[in-house]
Amino acid sequence: MPDVRVIKRYSNRKLYCTMTSRYVTLSDITQMVCLNEEIQVIDNATKADITADTLTQAIHETETLTRTFRPVSVLRDQIMQMKG
Repeated sequence: MPDVRVIKRYSNRKLYCTMTSRYVTLSDITQMVCLNEEIQVIDNATKADITADTLTQAIHETETLTRTFRPVSVLRDQIMQMKG
């Protein structure tokens, strides 16, 4: 099993990679995922796993920067799936 790269999110919203001992951005996290690296994002104060929230933010940032938004139908389907 590959090493999981643990990233801590601090109250000031900064993201800190414990493996490389440096601050990272959402763009850095996107690149890690594209390189097939396993990551886990932990809220430093609560110790809660916030990986899904952080990846959602990374997707949103990437779409905003590249102006490639998912079709409304896809977004609606995702919302419907969440409601179960």
